[in-house]
Amino acid sequence: MKRLLTFVAIGLFCGGGICGPAPGPPDPDDCNGPMLRAPIDSLELGRGADGTFVPIVDGDKVTMTWGPQGGIMLAFRLRVVGDAPPECLQQSTRVTYMRSGMPVEDTLDLPLRTYDYGARTRTTKQAFVIFRESPSSSETEAIVRVEAGGQTTERRVTLQR
Repeated sequence: MKRLLTFVAIGLFCGGGICGPAPGPPDPDDCNGPMLRAPIDSLELGRGADGTFVPIVDGDKVTMTWGPQGGIMLAFRLRVVGDAPPECLQQSTRVTYMRSGMPVEDTLDLPLRTYDYGARTRTTKQAFVIFRESPSSSETEAIVRVEAGGQTTERRVTLQR
């Protein structure tokens, strides 16, 4: 009887989602509206989770983010400038790095919602490229390439754990 009560208690405790599966990566802030209303004049890669956009430049050290299930991700934001930048930006972000002497490429191909950032400018919220494999060392050289709205930007960075 004591065992039965223990199993019932565990079932009730876990059934309420308290000990359910660990959460996955953050949900993307994606969209499915009109992609372009007018040409984009510039596309910029950046970072910053608190609403402040900080540009990423060649040579920057970029800290990788650990997901709730132990996966490694690169957090990034995009900034677009134009006469009428889109509220829904079709984009492709690729991160290429070496692992055990072989190139590895991880990608996020997803339209992202953009938000007004003043004067002909819109930014995305933080988005994530999830790595299939962990880079080989605690500091790994990488190329981050973004294509969106007919523009391309590429940055050479050092990924840090």
